[in-house]
Amino acid sequence: MAKVRTKPEELRAPILGDPEYDARNPYLGRIISEFPEHFIIPEEAMKRKGHWAEHCGGLPLHLEIGCGKGRFISEYAASRHDAFIIGLELKLKRLYKIAKKLSRLENPQAGLIQFDASYLNYIFDEAELDRIFLFFPDPWFKKERQAHHRLVDEKFAGQVFRLLKSGGEIEIKTDHPDYFTLLNEMFRKSGFIVKAESSDLHSSPLSNGQIQTEFEMLFASKGMPCHYLLLQKP
Repeated sequence: MAKVRTKPEELRAPILGDPEYDARNPYLGRIISEFPEHFIIPEEAMKRKGHWAEHCGGLPLHLEIGCGKGRFISEYAASRHDAFIIGLELKLKRLYKIAKKLSRLENPQAGLIQFDASYLNYIFDEAELDRIFLFFPDPWFKKERQAHHRLVDEKFAGQVFRLLKSGGEIEIKTDHPDYFTLLNEMFRKSGFIVKAESSDLHSSPLSNGQIQTEFEMLFASKGMPCHYLLLQKP
């Protein structure tokens, strides 16, 4: 799905999801009716900007960008009741299946939003997030002309820096070594300091206590190293 850069007053797909796609997609109605306690419609998410503490019991606010099949967020919510985690994803079918997983947990502190992560500043205020998880974003490295498709650029890194509280952290994982180098450079340039990094996470003590994503498990089964970066806002 192509990204459309628009002004806030002209929000269109894919920021709020694609209206035509949503109209044809049976999962929208199902997730709203079956799992209203876990699914936050985009318009409501934007109203909560600057007021998330009121909606998550004052817990630290954590964010996973791109949930995949939901292994990370569901296990995180199952094991952590000291933080409220939001999962951001564009695909409704994925969100529906993740909501079903969350519904099986006992009092999960988690919410799901269908939203384009390029526009995080529309739903979160400055210094409102405590932690961000960015796992295996598409590197778009096959052809140079594909670079504009990447979620992470210097503008995005700067936006993340502003949205995190002082002392807030972002964890990054990727299987692509060149992309890892690029990400490291961009986030450092935005003002982050590196707390930990590894070019082979699963052979490092840093892997202790880590929840593996589906992609991560797949890459590990093929003997592919996982590159890891933990950055902090001073």
